[in-house]
Amino acid sequence: MKLGTQIELPDGRVATVVYNSLIGVGVKWGLHDPDPADFDGTTGNTIDESMPDDWQWEPDALLRSPWEGCERHGFAPSDCVGSEFNVLRHGLGHNTQSDQETGGAVKYRQIKGGLDESLATEREIPATLEALALEASLVLGRAVNPQDVTVSAYGYDHRTLWDTHIVEVKGIGPIGFTDGPVPNA
Repeated sequence: MKLGTQIELPDGRVATVVYNSLIGVGVKWGLHDPDPADFDGTTGNTIDESMPDDWQWEPDALLRSPWEGCERHGFAPSDCVGSEFNVLRHGLGHNTQSDQETGGAVKYRQIKGGLDESLATEREIPATLEALALEASLVLGRAVNPQDVTVSAYGYDHRTLWDTHIVEVKGIGPIGFTDGPVPNA
């Protein structure tokens, strides 16, 4: 999940995503707008890295079920609050309700040799299969049907702070990445 994503648990508690790793997604209780600059020099793994004692973005809970090693990572079993929640906002400044009404937007970048080359192609586009099909058409030099485009979760990338999703074209393969999901994909 992207930094700044805001969620609501079934019991009504609200929280903001401040951490991603293999052990889970860490949240800070309350609705916040973390500054990405506060995370410069980190990998996003704020639990295993040595952060200042007074660092404001230390996670309060994990969005996962308790497991044997949770206390070793600084979380009581009660701090592992499960994985059932509603997303109130994806990332920083994207309101889910307005995204659904307008289609929203995602950052898109082509697959290139390395990360720098890929990021050089980054641009914001409408969060629709039609917009991704147009991007694919430009890259491939031929028309691409939106029905031939798929977008799948790929994983969190601490280098870009993206909840990365891979964009693929049927019969071609991967062509790019988005920084979040695309409706109806």
